[in-house]
Amino acid sequence: MREPGVAAKLVVFLLWAATAALVLTAAVAVTAAAVTRRPPNPSDWAGLARLLALTAMTAGLAIPAAWAATLGRGLLPAIAAVVGLMAVTQIMVVAGADAAWFPPAAPALWALLPDTVALPQLLLAMVLPVGFGLLTLLSWHRLQLDR
Repeated sequence: MREPGVAAKLVVFLLWAATAALVLTAAVAVTAAAVTRRPPNPSDWAGLARLLALTAMTAGLAIPAAWAATLGRGLLPAIAAVVGLMAVTQIMVVAGADAAWFPPAAPALWALLPDTVALPQLLLAMVLPVGFGLLTLLSWHRLQLDR
């Protein structure tokens, strides 16, 4: 049996992330309806849509870790990349810089304070995973197993 290609693996990851986001959002909606004993109102639906988008964008932020793991040929570089990225993100937000322009911070800031993050800032947060995904695909294409 032939192993799936690199692009197919990336598509599987994106489908998995979208499915996980949908399942999480549905679980929150069902739990909220069970606890409150009423269906969601329009503002609840807006919050659920924001949760769905936030979950999908957050899953996309794992893609830079894939590139780090590829370059470092192991899990430790990926872990270091995630820890470093989250530390820099926290510093940007706490320092009072315009952190919404920092792609890893934009989704969480948008979820907490939707009026403080503009659409171009969210689009930049969506470009980051695509860019690192392309870098990862390029790196995978050039990998040599006998090095």
